Amino acid sequence: AWLEPVLGRIEPARLLVAPGAQPALVALVNQLARPGEAILVEALAYPGLLAAARLAGRRPVPVATDEEGLLPDALERAIAESGAKLLCVTPTIQNPTTATMQPARRDEIVRIARAKHLRIIEDDPYSLLAGDAPPPLVALAPERTY
Repeated sequence: AWLEPVLGRIEPARLLVAPGAQPALVALVNQLARPGEAILVEALAYPGLLAAARLAGRRPVPVATDEEGLLPDALERAIAESGAKLLCVTPTIQNPTTATMQPARRDEIVRIARAKHLRIIEDDPYSLLAGDAPPPLVALAPERTY
């Protein structure tokens, strides 16, 4: 019911029930990246995500942003330099910057993720507060977004 206004009907098999966002982030980081691997994060990332990555022995790698969020060219450079296969991003009302990616930027991030075989953890706690938020990344790339 919480996700339906943003994503429409969700198949139950696509859902992970967790006792909060932080345990879900820890579970996903542990499942999707091996110890020592790089995880791409926004230059100013949610501290709970950074703690989850470090606790799991993963290496957060900051990706440059602007007023709209992740910069596509910086994302491509970070992938090439770090070998990362996982991106953690908050595209709507990013914490702490409040940046919201517009549709064209989201499309470009998804294009890069597909081309580079990058999986995405999309943290989206605030889109219902935005009122008119663009479609989430999971709606654009459900095959690679958690």
